[in-house]
Amino acid sequence: MLDMRSEGEVFGVLSLMSRDVARLDVTAHEDTLCYSIPAAEVQDLISRHREVADYFLRTSVTRYMERSLNELRTQTNLMGNAEQLLYSLSVRDVVREPAVVCQEVTTIREAAQLAASAHTSSLFVVAGDRCAIGIVTDADFTQKVIARGVPVAGDFSLFERLAAHNHERLKGASFFKSVLGCISVTVKPPLGFFRTFVLERSGEHKEQLDLKSFGTSPIVNAARLFALDAGVQHSNTVDRLSALQSLGYVDAALLLELQEAFEFLTLMQLDNQLQQASAGEPLSNYISPGKLTHLQRNSLKEAFHAIARAHSVIDAKFRTSVWSQLGQ
Repeated sequence: MLDMRSEGEVFGVLSLMSRDVARLDVTAHEDTLCYSIPAAEVQDLISRHREVADYFLRTSVTRYMERSLNELRTQTNLMGNAEQLLYSLSVRDVVREPAVVCQEVTTIREAAQLAASAHTSSLFVVAGDRCAIGIVTDADFTQKVIARGVPVAGDFSLFERLAAHNHERLKGASFFKSVLGCISVTVKPPLGFFRTFVLERSGEHKEQLDLKSFGTSPIVNAARLFALDAGVQHSNTVDRLSALQSLGYVDAALLLELQEAFEFLTLMQLDNQLQQASAGEPLSNYISPGKLTHLQRNSLKEAFHAIARAHSVIDAKFRTSVWSQLGQ
């Protein structure tokens, strides 16, 4: 048994929406009165009435997304009994080695040497009480002259004030947001006309698709653009989407779909890489849809459809004449 329905619920929606034949048997557990509605009539109602489309999305598609998320949580075995979201896990749950730290008066040269000897790309900067006050990365090393004894330190409040100032200015930067919007919709969801996946045709990743390029990255880009437009200062994608829902920015249902899609794609990406590691294969973001379960494939399609809907919102809110100049 894959699922159960009760009084007032419907079945057959996914096959109807995909214009495919029903592939599952439905068995009544007790005497039941069912209404058979012609597919053409339902499709007409969905196309003409937004509230009908929203109802079917909430009652059917979301159900499958939640079940697929639970399936992935079980497979990755990272959620624990509390079934925490992957991105809400504490670093204590995943850390494997102690952090490499340096003092706030450490020079760039000394910090670079310390990072190289520890084979790490970043160091935590700590004060005298061993509390972290910042982080320095290999990008910082390349942007400063190592020979100069520049102290690795800084007043974090300066960054906070600068960030707040930039966010305030960006709220009215319509040209910048239009360009960012154009860039955000450049990579289209890999779905064909008949709800089939558009896969790599040749090369090393033939018959595969890139979950990061087509999945998580477009959601990150959309959340960033929406957050800039709404003045949300969070830098985490999930925090941005949650804050946007609280503000009532665009359709709350779409923002929730994007949040669920982001979790689903992140967990699928992690599960895929865990399987690659177990098989001794190089880690990558490519997956083979043909190896996924039927539930996972449907949920992946719905995640891509959520991205497509986000792209439509971006197009409506941020399209200007500059898009044609940028090839959109």
